[in-house]
Amino acid sequence: MDTPPKPMKPTKMSRWTLFAGAVALTAATCAAAASCTVFNGLTVPEDPDGASPGDVTAAEAGGDDSPGTVGDAGVDACVGPGQGYLGLTEAARVCTTLFECGEQLEFDIETSLGLIAGNANYAVCMNWLAGATAPDRVGRDIQQQTLKCMARGTTCAQAWGCLGTETFDPTSDPRCKDGGAQLTGVHCADNNANTIGCDDGLVYHCGSPPFAGGGLNECAIEGDPKDAASYTCGEQVDPCTVRTTSCDLATSILSSCDKGSTTNQRFDCRAMGLTCGPTGADSGPRYSCLTNGTYMKCDGQTFTNKCIGDNVATCNLLETVSEINCKALGKKCSMAEGQPLCVGADDTCSPLGIGVGICNGDVLSLCVDGKPVTYDCACAGMTCSSDGGAGQAHCARH
Repeated sequence: MDTPPKPMKPTKMSRWTLFAGAVALTAATCAAAASCTVFNGLTVPEDPDGASPGDVTAAEAGGDDSPGTVGDAGVDACVGPGQGYLGLTEAARVCTTLFECGEQLEFDIETSLGLIAGNANYAVCMNWLAGATAPDRVGRDIQQQTLKCMARGTTCAQAWGCLGTETFDPTSDPRCKDGGAQLTGVHCADNNANTIGCDDGLVYHCGSPPFAGGGLNECAIEGDPKDAASYTCGEQVDPCTVRTTSCDLATSILSSCDKGSTTNQRFDCRAMGLTCGPTGADSGPRYSCLTNGTYMKCDGQTFTNKCIGDNVATCNLLETVSEINCKALGKKCSMAEGQPLCVGADDTCSPLGIGVGICNGDVLSLCVDGKPVTYDCACAGMTCSSDGGAGQAHCARH
């Protein structure tokens, strides 16, 4: 029987740590990006109205609260059409953070939300976050609230604090130092809110949406505390005599407890664009997070974002496939430009095309949903910078 991978834990190598280029944000990277403070611990951005990071304020529910000019169609140029996860200004803030923090943050968005962001190309990032989203996308509200949380921050640490997973360099991060000595293994931190893996450089934020949040999950011992214990996010329970999985079909919450474990792990499948259900015969676990009703595992260490039919596919926290449905937007998935994009027959431009990603003063040329868009970085209190090279212009913080 082909046994699927179990839910990833900090004690196991995550797929992101093997990506060519290394896990860590190096000191040089952070020196180049003044906002990159991932090594200073997590500070989730507070909403000015006092809302929790995942809450959507009244202003945000309507798009973006930044003042802007009104275009010919009566659309606020600082917000855009408002059919995507974020308005243009919110998307610009997140894409700028991605540009500053690097590929690890993008991978953690994919892992936590089953979404592609595109830190390597600012215009692609703006297209994914501000472009139209299928209204029937599973967990759309959860994913939107998480991205809005990221838009409220200005640093790498704040952005990671909104997500379920965080990759980091354990050799440099103070969370893996004890009086200067390098820590190994896994430990709990921040009043059991986070699970820190000092071998593979992986943090789990136990209260985040992918881990079903709600105060039930915390960093807990897995196994006999008298033995060499490991830790993960979950509820402390009596030792499970066999591996058990179960679904709350109404909420798509997956519960999983390994044989001999004293921790019941809980995952919100919706956060990753999935539903919880039976996996079918000979699939390993009895229940898991399903992709369009089917159990579709992926090798997290080797999976490359790609087209699967009309869907854009990535690999999530549970090492199953998350898909973005292009067909629901009247488009199809195309790899014509080297990476998966939703393209339509009436598209007049591409985020990877000529003339996109160019500064004209502080105005940045973009392509969103196959249509040319200009965005004034001043809407987000930023300036347009061409430091990224040809076609890599972006909104930069002062």
